[in-house]
Amino acid sequence: MDAPRIVIDTNVWVSAFRSKRGASWELAQLVTDGRLMPHVSVPLLFEHEKIFRREREPMGLESLEEASALARVIATLAEGHDIYFLWRTFVADPDDAHVFEAAVAARADYLVTFNKGDFPSADRFGIRLATPYEFLSDVGEM
Repeated sequence: MDAPRIVIDTNVWVSAFRSKRGASWELAQLVTDGRLMPHVSVPLLFEHEKIFRREREPMGLESLEEASALARVIATLAEGHDIYFLWRTFVADPDDAHVFEAAVAARADYLVTFNKGDFPSADRFGIRLATPYEFLSDVGEM
């Protein structure tokens, strides 16, 4: 079986680096080990960098540059996708539209997030919503 196509919400990355244990960290390790490839868009990467810079201290990052570097590392490990259609009316929180748009553009199997309620239309696009723990359980990593 091929690895599932996944989009990882920023809140999962933040969780992974705030506590280097638990499902979010395990998911991040699968990505850095090359066993999973996240799918991203430019707007999603910009959000990663913005939030990493804001949350750098709780994430254990020492500087703004280190926070930006983490976003660049994720970009190098990910497959990028262009956004051709906006799906803002399909999400509960318009501030999360870019996350959903990345998942649709990537034809993602999973959108891994702690905010599953923000994406009520995901199943219409064949996208399964999962927390990190649920995703890892589904793919046999927990």
